[in-house]
Order: sequence, then structure tokens, then C-alpha cells
Amino acid sequence: MKSLIIYAAAAAAEIAGCFAFWAWLRLGKSALWLVPGLAALCFFAYLLTKIDALYAGRAFAAYGGVYIAASLVWLWAAEGIRPDRWDVLGAVICLVGAAVILLARHLAQVLADHPADAELRRECMARIADLRSRPMLKTLALRGVAYDEPAKRLFHSEGRSAMRRLAEALGLKEGSFDVRSNKAGPAVSGEITLHGETLWVQLSLGPFGPDREVCFRKVRDRQDHIGERNHWASVRELVEPDRFAARIRHDLNLPAGAPAAPRLVASTTMTAPTMASCVAASLMLPVIFPVVPASAPSGIPRSTNPANTPNTLINLLPCITLPPPNAL
Repeated sequence: MKSLIIYAAAAAAEIAGCFAFWAWLRLGKSALWLVPGLAALCFFAYLLTKIDALYAGRAFAAYGGVYIAASLVWLWAAEGIRPDRWDVLGAVICLVGAAVILLARHLAQVLADHPADAELRRECMARIADLRSRPMLKTLALRGVAYDEPAKRLFHSEGRSAMRRLAEALGLKEGSFDVRSNKAGPAVSGEITLHGETLWVQLSLGPFGPDREVCFRKVRDRQDHIGERNHWASVRELVEPDRFAARIRHDLNLPAGAPAAPRLVASTTMTAPTMASCVAASLMLPVIFPVVPASAPSGIPRSTNPANTPNTLINLLPCITLPPPNAL
């Protein structure tokens, strides 16, 4: 596009300069016409140096087609002679030739640098995955969703998912909370609400400004829609559910969920035969792994030294709950 504009300006300047000489020598005009004519020709030569081409001859050759078409435009506009069909056909052929000279080499270079289709597909999929991995709620909150139905549907879908992740981070049991979505009218974002037995959280792009998209408060039960005073948070906090859940517990004085104790064995109660097998196996360990004195030579492998071999069964025995006496 840039080369085409330069060529058109150069053609206008050259035709104007050449017509100044034509007017002086053929039409009997004053020699003063040569002053602007020479300036136009200098400007024309200057413009051709701005063409993106390595060699002057190639730039001039491509310019020839543009010059021919521009000359026919001058014929019609300045001299009042309408070009006939042969003029137009010749100009089209010349423009096609100029386009081949000017653009074909650039297109070949672009295609030579073009990566393979498989590589392009992999790059596109990687970029799509990167976009999907980013929290969409922050982008939607920044740009707004009013009068944009597809964006509004996505906002509510992402908002419901974020509320469910927050409920999981808060340790709310399934069935002890509701996640509601109200899209409202086209001029507003609507709201997504998480309502539990002790708290109420709502996401909405309301009139309260940035960093106040999320409102939360303490309630008595799921029928309490008024609750205590409001607290405000940014949508950036909502997309980090664990950290936001900790803030909600702190601000609303909610009890922290007790962490689940790690399970060492599949069942903490063992039957008598199973316990007997474990004890027997533990008594066999000195036979399988002979006791090596602490001053044993360094050549003895560490795996055969009981000091370096964890006695797994013995370590687990204190964790086992004995069955009641009547079960033995």
C-alpha cells in the first residue's frame, strides 16, 4: 500500500512537470511554466527513492505501469479526452506487469519464511491454551459486558464456576449452599450469588467502581437476604479461591475448616489374623536384615544396614487400633 501511494504521487508529479514543458513548447505558454514544472520533476525523482526496492531499475520498471495508468487519468481529467477500451485494456495489462515486478518477489519471501502447517497449528493451540488458562473474569470485569450478550453469557458461566470453587475452598458441603445467576437487563451485568448457611457472596459489575466487584457478608441462614454489614473485594481475589476464602473467614469471623488428618493405613482397625501376620513379619526382619554393628566397614551396602533401612511394619504398629477383646 505504501509503495502504491508513492508511485501514484510520483506519477502525478512527473506528469505535471512534463505537461509544463508541453504547455511551453506546444501550447505557447510562458516559459515561467518551467519553474513549477522543474520542481515537480525533482519531487518525482525524490519520491522514487522511497520505493522499497534494492535496485533502481526494478523500481522504475514497476513504476512504468503506474505511470501509464496515471497518464490516462490525466488525459481524461486535464485534457477532457475519455480513454477508450484499448487504453483501459493496455493500462490494466501494464498494472498487472507492475504488480508482478513489485509484489511477486515479496510474496515469495513471505512464503519462504512461512513455517510448516503442523508447526503453525501447534503454536495456535499453545496460544489458545494459554488464553484459556488465564482467568477470564478479570478481562470481562475490565471491559464490561453490558449490551454484549455473548460476553455476558461467558461472564455468568465463569462466575458460577468461580463461586463453586470458592465454596469448595470454604469447605461448604454440597447441598448446604446455593449458586444463583441473574442476568437482569442488557444494560447491566447481572449478578452471581453464593448463598450458604453463614455467608452470602455476590459478584456483579455494579456502579461501585473497580476493586469492588464482589460483595460478601455474614448471614444467619439461607433465608437471610439482609445479613450483617457488607464487605467488598476485587474480582482478582475471587479468582484465587483459597486466599479469598481465608480472608472471608477472617473478616466474617467464621470458623476455619479443620484439615483432614492424613490416613496412614487403609483401615485403622485390624482383625486378629491380620495383626498376627504383621507381628510375625516384624519378628522376621532381623533374619532378613542381619544386625550390623555401628562400626561396620563402609563396604557393607547401606540397604543391608538396619540403621538405614526403615522398619515399615514396626513403624506402623503404634498407629494400629487393636480390636476389642471379644473379636480376638
